[in-house]
Amino acid sequence: TDSTSLVSYLNKGSRRPNIQNVLFQIYVELLKNNIILVPKWASRNTRAIQQADTGSKLFLKRSDEFGVAQKQYLHMQEK
Repeated sequence: TDSTSLVSYLNKGSRRPNIQNVLFQIYVELLKNNIILVPKWASRNTRAIQQADTGSKLFLKRSDEFGVAQKQYLHMQEK
């Protein structure tokens, strides 16, 4: 991720109860599914981050609107 805040939250948690609650839910799902998550920060200029950003943008009028296109969503559901 290119979010230093997200990396910090995942590594250390948060003092904000609403964020900590979401982090706990993520942790429970990781444990249930035997997944090891290793948060790593990467610059927004990194090719992988640029590809992820491009794939998540809906190309709407506002540059801060993100989502997953229906085709990609359905593909992920098949996995």
